[in-house]
Amino acid sequence: MANTCAAVGFNISPETKMAHPGDTVGYGLTVNLTGDEDPNYFPITERFSIDPEKSVPGWGYSFSRDSVMLDYSSRTNTSTLYISVPLGTAQGNYSHSVNATAYDEFGKQIGYSTELDVYVVNTNVNNIPEFPSIALPAAAVLGLVAVFGRKKE
Repeated sequence: MANTCAAVGFNISPETKMAHPGDTVGYGLTVNLTGDEDPNYFPITERFSIDPEKSVPGWGYSFSRDSVMLDYSSRTNTSTLYISVPLGTAQGNYSHSVNATAYDEFGKQIGYSTELDVYVVNTNVNNIPEFPSIALPAAAVLGLVAVFGRKKE
């Protein structure tokens, strides 16, 4: 049998995001028919998955939709991949591999795998006090010193 695969493109946007430990970041996954499709193989189901060999242990992965359909009336379809960064994650770049695999009524046709990155920053952000939590007590102490200093005169 000749090549029965419909041409499907797969894009992730953006490829890199920054996050703090405890954050969840989202990536747009877009699949689209690229032009040389054989309508005899429609509809095409595009399934999304995370490559288990390239996933980061302890991180959470979920899709807004695990699969989408492509045909002449819906040539482009999207899902969102959500990645949760665990608390206590060290600063650095963490790569993840997401797959999009096309299936028609005859079975698997083609799979695409793409890498995306989550750059974890400011892992100690909770240890730095915010300005209002320091400024207000300092102003109160200075005010008390001024009030008590005047009463002695």
